[in-house]
Amino acid sequence: MTIRFQGQYFLSCGKKIQSFDKNKGLFWSFPSLAGLATLLKIQGRYSEAEPLFRRALAIIESAVGVEHPDTGKMLGNLASLLQAQGRYAEAEPLFRRALVITETAMGEEHPDTATMLHNLARLLQARGLYAEAEPLFYRSLAITEKAMGEAHPVTGTILHNLANLLQAQGQYTEAEPLCRRSLKIAEQAMGKDHPDTGVYLKSLASLLQSQGQYAEAKPLLRRALVITETAMGKDHPATGVMLDSLARLLQAQGHYVEAEPLFRRALTITEKAMGEDHPETGICLANLALLLQNQGQYAEAEPVLRRALTITKIAMGNEHPDTGVTLYSLALLHHDQDRPDEAAPLIRQSLEIQQKTHGPDHSHSLITMNAWAAILTAQGKLSQAQALHQQALDGLRQAVGPDHRYIATTLEDFGLLRFKQGRLEEAETLYRQVVDMYKKLYGSDHPKLARPLIRLTRLLLQANRQDEADVTCQQALTICQERLPKDNTYTLEAMAYQQQVCG
Repeated sequence: MTIRFQGQYFLSCGKKIQSFDKNKGLFWSFPSLAGLATLLKIQGRYSEAEPLFRRALAIIESAVGVEHPDTGKMLGNLASLLQAQGRYAEAEPLFRRALVITETAMGEEHPDTATMLHNLARLLQARGLYAEAEPLFYRSLAITEKAMGEAHPVTGTILHNLANLLQAQGQYTEAEPLCRRSLKIAEQAMGKDHPDTGVYLKSLASLLQSQGQYAEAKPLLRRALVITETAMGKDHPATGVMLDSLARLLQAQGHYVEAEPLFRRALTITEKAMGEDHPETGICLANLALLLQNQGQYAEAEPVLRRALTITKIAMGNEHPDTGVTLYSLALLHHDQDRPDEAAPLIRQSLEIQQKTHGPDHSHSLITMNAWAAILTAQGKLSQAQALHQQALDGLRQAVGPDHRYIATTLEDFGLLRFKQGRLEEAETLYRQVVDMYKKLYGSDHPKLARPLIRLTRLLLQANRQDEADVTCQQALTICQERLPKDNTYTLEAMAYQQQVCG
């Protein structure tokens, strides 16, 4: 049943709800009310869905009691809606109450208890509380394997989400066999061409991409795209998700020109299927804007990113993690445009959201702190910037290890600070370290190398080391001309330094 037909059905149900006699038909209106609320949630119309979910909860509590398992399920539905809006603090007690109700009514080893454990674990993961989430995932998995079998699709779902948790913690070695096992279950239980198989292929590709295994990830994503297009249609939102994922892989490889039409097609599909103001549309816009920003197309990126921010704030709220991420992107865009005074309040808002959501020691919070330090450097507040850079760097080394891309980003920004402090030798060491890290992470011709090479060229010119500057400038210019659109910011900057070298 398509969303359009579901909508007609549930809206007709909604009209029927209003026709019930309050004393005689209240309980029997519950399924239609819950169904309509669920549809509105799917459509991203959270503010409309919430009062319906709350009304459905009140009905079910009145009809069967506050300790009934059906009450637990409706609590879980409401908590899921709050979670989708980033209202984690409100969602958590509802998930916990639902778990207690279900454990008491159904037993600690019942599959419904496993579902509640799984849902609570996913919320804790979203909050960055990985240590609390992990044992809940494992307990949910053990119950489900015992009750439903090791090859059951529900077992596969829990394995898939547990693998995502381990991936988020950088535990790639532990995550990969779980991810592959969940894929095998899906292929055997539902078929190699089932849409769920496509989803699991996408997750495995994402895990491989996180480890820099792009060559292995790409055919998995392409297969996932073919499965989804065939099963769901070329204009289905799920196809848009696959296109977006493939585009992000191509972007990670530095294939920006190849990625852009996929991002734009994903956006067109999502806008048409979900609406111009749907949260998924906001995500597609933010991803496209990041690509444009990475290509140095700042003027084109800004309105796209601002639209994404507006959608996310309205749909998800000012405190949602997605709002924080989009604020972060817009702040960095202003920073790249030499507009640090506009960037500063945005990055502070983003950091506040990240720390509230994930805690101060999470990698998302720390990389946002590093961005704030970079903006302070641009404002000339070098002492403040140095303290924040060092705090971010120390924290990231603990959180993600010494070879993560976040470390390279932080070292590059630290290098610019040292350059502005006149500590050229230290800056040069940092820039060269970043170039080496990017080569190992992305390859020797990746566009990410352009900026540190350009910064290194500027340093060498200032130190009157023309011959060395000529080498780094030519490396940067070659990358820009081969891998970036014409007349982008990085190419123009490299060409300007080339003229200084030649002059």
